[in-house]
Amino acid sequence: MPARRNTCEVCGKPIVPPKRAYCSKSCMVSAQIKRDAEKKFQKRLAEMSELEVESIDDGEEWRPIAEYEGEYEVSNYGRVRSCGFIQTAANGRRILMRPRLLTQQMTKDGYFRVEISKQGKQKRFAVHRLVADAFIPNPDSKPQVNHIDSNRGNNRVENLEWVTPSENMVHGYRYGFFNPDPTKMINAKKRPVIRSDGSVFHSVADAARAEGLTSSGLSWHIKHETKTKGGGFFYRYADEPDYVEEETT
Repeated sequence: MPARRNTCEVCGKPIVPPKRAYCSKSCMVSAQIKRDAEKKFQKRLAEMSELEVESIDDGEEWRPIAEYEGEYEVSNYGRVRSCGFIQTAANGRRILMRPRLLTQQMTKDGYFRVEISKQGKQKRFAVHRLVADAFIPNPDSKPQVNHIDSNRGNNRVENLEWVTPSENMVHGYRYGFFNPDPTKMINAKKRPVIRSDGSVFHSVADAARAEGLTSSGLSWHIKHETKTKGGGFFYRYADEPDYVEEETT
């Protein structure tokens, strides 16, 4: 039986004893609807806890994604799944996120990424980076992840390695992702620039021409880590850490 109280538990209006928990019949009905909804929610939650995305075989191992423990996991085969959890929307509504395999989108440059949400905010992550962070030790704190066989769609852990920017560029030259031009690399002040879609430029000037900006304009975007208005890309120097995530609205 509902406990005696001085205010209505639905609308908060004062009530006069010996009435119980509600000031009116409509509030009593509203409370019953909320209780019924909560029972259904808890039942669905119990059913969901028994579900999961199955592994391909016994060799597939799943590990939690940093800062998303209990919500998302990545496997050594390069797959990403949600674990099934409760997410609270901006308006306070609780949403049951069912276990599922996340769809991977391929960028124009051949890399795969997934979109992960938390508390109503979405972020895009490069799949190869998620696998490396979860499975490959990085004692030398190398900032970039390389595909050993040059296949950017092969995100299995055995095909990935941590590398320095220079090691990554040497690998790119070797497999023909971009052609070296010695006349543009003589000046050490011309630092190579990488675009967020994976394109590599020998200098800020080269990248600025491709974007339709001045060198100073593109340098401003690099310094402030902002997207360009025309192409909508981020740019960074090749000797700086690569992009891990991109927040979306």
